[in-house]
Amino acid sequence: MVRRGGRSWRVVALMVALLTTACAGPDHNTPAVPPGNGTGADGGVGAPDGGLHGQGPPDGGAGGDGGTTVDPPPDGDAAFLLPPLQTSVPTYAIEVDPAILAGFHADPYGPERPAILDDGHTRTPILMRVRGGSSRWYPKKSWRLEFPEGRGVEGRRKLNLVAEMADRTLMVEKLAFDLMLAMGAPAPRTRYVRLVINGVDQGPYLDIERVDKAFARAHGFIDDDPSIYRCGEHDCEFKPTPHFAWQGPWQKETNERTPRDDLDAFLALVNHTPEPDFAGALEAQFEVEAYLRSMTMDALISNDIVMDSGSYLIRDRSTGRWTYVPWDLNNSAARWWPTYGLSKVAWVERPVPVYSLFDPRIRHFYDLRGANHPPGVYRPAYSNLTTRIVLNPRLRARWVDLLERALDELFTPEVLHPRIDAMHALLAPLVATDPFALVDTEGRADPDGRRKFEAGRTYLRNYVSGRRAYLRGRLEDLRTPPPGIVLGAFDPAAGWVDLRNEASGPRSTAGMRLRLDLRGPDGSGVLMPTVTLAPGASLRLTARQLGLTFPDRGTIGLFAGPGVEQALDALFYGPSPRGTVHRRGPEGWELTDSGR
Repeated sequence: MVRRGGRSWRVVALMVALLTTACAGPDHNTPAVPPGNGTGADGGVGAPDGGLHGQGPPDGGAGGDGGTTVDPPPDGDAAFLLPPLQTSVPTYAIEVDPAILAGFHADPYGPERPAILDDGHTRTPILMRVRGGSSRWYPKKSWRLEFPEGRGVEGRRKLNLVAEMADRTLMVEKLAFDLMLAMGAPAPRTRYVRLVINGVDQGPYLDIERVDKAFARAHGFIDDDPSIYRCGEHDCEFKPTPHFAWQGPWQKETNERTPRDDLDAFLALVNHTPEPDFAGALEAQFEVEAYLRSMTMDALISNDIVMDSGSYLIRDRSTGRWTYVPWDLNNSAARWWPTYGLSKVAWVERPVPVYSLFDPRIRHFYDLRGANHPPGVYRPAYSNLTTRIVLNPRLRARWVDLLERALDELFTPEVLHPRIDAMHALLAPLVATDPFALVDTEGRADPDGRRKFEAGRTYLRNYVSGRRAYLRGRLEDLRTPPPGIVLGAFDPAAGWVDLRNEASGPRSTAGMRLRLDLRGPDGSGVLMPTVTLAPGASLRLTARQLGLTFPDRGTIGLFAGPGVEQALDALFYGPSPRGTVHRRGPEGWELTDSGR
């Protein structure tokens, strides 16, 4: 059943007959990688046909599970090894009515239309449409291809061909997914392909494995029909519903007719589990290790536009466990945007932890996107789940250990520079004939486009070296945040909160604000009385003093000033037993007897 456009395969069959007589197939010779340049950093090579590693037969046939292999869950002791890199680039040739193709450019949100795909082995009727968000308007379109039942490429009926037009290196997104796979976490497999449409070379594309039922089978899920959710537009914040007006709701991609109460329950766990129970409760239902590796990948590639990623949550109904799968990793700050000049130097100091309450980049996006709304309407964007992990000493330590390990074993010049060289060599012959290499995302001439790709090899090498040095310099502060004034105790039922100075010298509360809504706009919250606290001293503030009412579940945060990016400390909490108090202890928050 075709989900979009409502077209039957009889229409496609008719188009096959028409196009077969009207169009000639293109030459399917694939550019070869220069000897010695097609190897992965570990010395391994990909399948000779350039297929997605472990994804089934090379002839493009599909049936059943397509011969897919199964990924084991992340192994804490397994070495971090990059997946083998393909040694050749297959050609996908599409034949489509020129009027339909023109229609895609006029309206990139139009439904699927019929076409033929020739992969060098078989000619197959397909449906195609433009895919992506704002990239739909780029001159070089990204495409979603859908095969009839029982047909496809390596067990995949639906293909995502991504133009990577916003990155002159063409390598950042593939490198990001390969880093995830190297760390043993579930992530789409990728390969480069050459695309030809109606005999016209379109240049290189990244074929990214779609997150669907076939993905679940290929990556070791027990349930062959898991519930797959995709976070809504401008979201991925893991906050309780409802979403804000500028955001879209979570999309249920499978089992659409069943209730969404499983997602609501998981979001409630993330947001309202008392802090002392949070790590254990999360571990019981969620693949925490995989998520920590995704956080590590975000840090390595400076992936700071997560709100637009449309990433996935998969619930294996056989086990009741959730898994996060990242998506849309070409928004990384490591990319070389086409409008950047040839003198562009890689940004290596994007702050961490990425997309959390403590990410200073909150300010940038708050100002940038808030400009499209009346003052005070837009809210800062960050992930509640990532924020809670950073706030939890046990989980934060696990993440920092993973990050340090990745910097030792994987994100090194010795491992990644040869990989970048091999990817660049693989792409170079394709870029040489890519007509879109000389225009930017707005269709304006970019005569230095190919020179930017050539410089992209050194640019990305420098990014790896510089980013590694920056992150190494942050490890100590990430592991043990500098002490200062923090939330020391909280009793919402009794109506009070304590601030405590954990620094070795006196600290003042001047300018600090207390917020119950961590996503409040600039200037929100209650201004604290100015008090200088000696080391170890506390200041108790009552709800009456503050003019606040503390709900039995929610958040409370301490901010250094009025800005949305000035968070110092926060607590997510849920209903607690009568007579108990939230207290910060040496190992984190505890629920203790109120009489203590």
